[in-house]
Amino acid sequence: MAQKAWDSEPRRKVTDGAAALAAKGSKAVANKVADTVEEQTRQQATALQNRVQEIDWKEEAKKGSVNGLRWLSAQFAMLADRFTPDEAEKPAEPPHKEQGS
Repeated sequence: MAQKAWDSEPRRKVTDGAAALAAKGSKAVANKVADTVEEQTRQQATALQNRVQEIDWKEEAKKGSVNGLRWLSAQFAMLADRFTPDEAEKPAEPPHKEQGS
């Protein structure tokens, strides 16, 4: 009797219908998730694009150049200090010869 009920047409319609409904539900959820992710990605891309447009690249380049030149100046100053003798180490200047004698 149980086998007969299992093999019956109404049971097949119900289980097939339930399977189709579950598949539709899964597809709907997957589509909704994909749409949500796509929308978030679009919003993030737009926000990033707006941020890039807001940056004053001329000012950023100027700041970078100023910092680079200050660093280079400090390096030259240290190099100059290495090659500049201290007062005590300076050799005595030779006497000047007078011309005309």
